[in-house]
Amino acid sequence: MKTNIAAPAGNTAGALLTIVRLAQEGRLTKGDLVSTDMLGECEVVGIADLDALRVRQRNTGVIVRISGIDFPPGTVLQTVDPRASLARA
Repeated sequence: MKTNIAAPAGNTAGALLTIVRLAQEGRLTKGDLVSTDMLGECEVVGIADLDALRVRQRNTGVIVRISGIDFPPGTVLQTVDPRASLARA
């Protein structure tokens, strides 16, 4: 599944962010794959806020912050306690 999310023209990572793979439908989390024209395919390493992601380029390992992302209306940023996932493991 590929979903395109528009980003403003001044975005240094390219004008379009494409969702390549989500671990859970409808939820962008660490480890998911996205791509841009400039960076290529990247793994999400963090979600800074509602308009910024930290990603690692898959071909170089370089971590980049992509900001100015225009997520759809109604998007919610949820904080997940990492200890909760460790308790289930």
